[in-house]
Amino acid sequence: MEVKDKKNKIVETAIELFNTRGFKSVTMDDISTSIHISKRTLYELFSSKDELVLACMTQVHQEMGRQRLEFLEKANEPLLMTLFILRNVILNRAKYWRMFEEADLYYPEMSAQLIKSFGNKFKDSLHSVFEEAEMAGDLCGSVDIDAAIDLIITNIRHSRYKGDSDYEQFSSRMREACYTYLRGLLSVKAIERYDKHKDEFRRIIEKK
Repeated sequence: MEVKDKKNKIVETAIELFNTRGFKSVTMDDISTSIHISKRTLYELFSSKDELVLACMTQVHQEMGRQRLEFLEKANEPLLMTLFILRNVILNRAKYWRMFEEADLYYPEMSAQLIKSFGNKFKDSLHSVFEEAEMAGDLCGSVDIDAAIDLIITNIRHSRYKGDSDYEQFSSRMREACYTYLRGLLSVKAIERYDKHKDEFRRIIEKK
C-alpha cells in the first residue's frame, strides 16, 4: 500500500474512533490495532497523537468545504444555495459533534486556527451568495449582509448536537430555523417566488 493510502486509511479510522469514543479515550495502540499495522509504522507516518488529531480535524473541515462547493452547483437560486451551505455545516457539526467539542476543550489553539482558516472560507462563500442575491434584488433593502452572516455563523457554532437527542429531529429543526431566518431577509418579490416553489425547495434542501 502506498504511503498516501496508508495515511488516508489511518486518518479515516482515527476519525471514526475519535468521533465514537473521544480523543482522550483512544490511544495510538487502539488505532494501529484497528488498522492491523504496527505501532512503529503508525509513528513513522504520524510522529504523535497530536499530529494525527490535527490531520483528522483538517480532513473533516476539508470535506465540509468540498461538500459546500458541490451544493453551490445544485441550485440557481442564490439563497437556496445558502440553505445548502447551512444544511451541510449543521449536519456535519452534528455528525462530528464529539470531535468538534473535544477539539475546543483539549486542543483549543489548534481548533481556533482551523476555525479561523476554514471559517473565513465559509464566510466568503456566504458573502458571495448574499451579494449575488442583493444584485438580483432578492434581499430587502435594510439587510446588513455582514451582520446577517455573522448571526448565521454564531448560531451554527452554538447549535450543538451532543448525541443525546434524536438526530433527525435535530437536523429537521435546524433546517427549518435556517429557512425561516433566510426568508426574513428576502424582498417581497423573492418571498413570493420562494413561497410559490417552497415545496420543491424543501425537497432539495432535505435530500441526504
